[in-house]
Amino acid sequence: MLPRMTILKSMRILVTGGAKRVGKVIADDLESAGALVYRSVRIDGDLREAEGCRLIVDRAVKVLKGLDAVVISASQFRRTPFDELIPSDWDDMMSTNLRSAFLITMYAATRIETGSVVIIGDGATARPHLNYLPYLVSKAALRPLVETLALELAPRIRVNMVSPGTILPPEGTSSATLERIREAHPMNMIGSPSHILPAIRDCLTNSFMTGAEIRVDGGKGI
Repeated sequence: MLPRMTILKSMRILVTGGAKRVGKVIADDLESAGALVYRSVRIDGDLREAEGCRLIVDRAVKVLKGLDAVVISASQFRRTPFDELIPSDWDDMMSTNLRSAFLITMYAATRIETGSVVIIGDGATARPHLNYLPYLVSKAALRPLVETLALELAPRIRVNMVSPGTILPPEGTSSATLERIREAHPMNMIGSPSHILPAIRDCLTNSFMTGAEIRVDGGKGI
């Protein structure tokens, strides 16, 4: 078996949401390992629409001259207290976080000869909390999606999920809130995007892994 770094070198990878926050860190890391990365941004296509998802895959294939893997990092996250919820909150989260993961994978599967898909989940789905119902449900539903896609696409394409804990709190989060988040983790710390990078590399290169979820959450889901 080839060394992991050798496998990543020159691998053609689409990273959705690869221009900012966690997606940018992932794309930067893969490029540092020698991968050829296409970072999708909003202008490439609307993730809430099937045509937008197809355009994203097509543009990645055109720029990279093929496709070997996809990392689905783009998602929508916002606070939605239950007594303020409206139907569009549910629709937006399901379209952006769940439906687009399926559509990107479906379109990519027609362009990848042999490769893998990595979907970024959320460790918070192991222990749901208040005020984020549509978001948490959309992320929790990725688990059966990953397992079923892994069955449908095996052995040609592997599908796995990496579910972080708190690794990049929203800008403007108060110090008191950050302290509460830190104390909620058995590891007594808030993570950083770099903590999930080894797991993503493993999902992309481990030929015997599919349908798996790797939680990198500081133990919060225990």
